[in-house]
This record gives sequence, structure tokens and C-alpha cells, in this order.
Amino acid sequence: MQSVPRTWSHQRSDSTINDVAITQAVIGKLVTGVGYLSLTWSTVVLLGGFVSTVPINEFWFLTAISLVLAST
Repeated sequence: MQSVPRTWSHQRSDSTINDVAITQAVIGKLVTGVGYLSLTWSTVVLLGGFVSTVPINEFWFLTAISLVLAST
């Protein structure tokens, strides 16, 4: 059984697929990291000493954001 030699277009196609996969993985890790930082920040604001300086409206927004981030 003879194999078809790989041409430049096949190699280009493979590298394009690999580039897209790597880009998606990096973006996914960045989004996950930002999510963890957001959850940590909102937890510090809600449970830390900053809660007394946060207006009540922003307090409830932070609470809702924290609940959404914690559930995902």
C-alpha cells in the first residue's frame, strides 16, 4: 500500500489546525484565570474589611457575581 506524499498544503493545514487548538487552549486558560481572580477579589471585598465602604447596591451586585462565578 503506497502512501500519498504530504504536500505543502497538507502541512499548512495541519499547522493551522494546531495553531487554532493552541490559541483556544491559551484563551481558555486566561479566561479561567480571570474567573478565579474575580471570585477571589469579590470574596475579599464581601468578607474582608472593605464591605463597610461598599454601597448596598454594589454589595448585592458583588454577591450575585460571586454566586454566578462560584457555580460555574
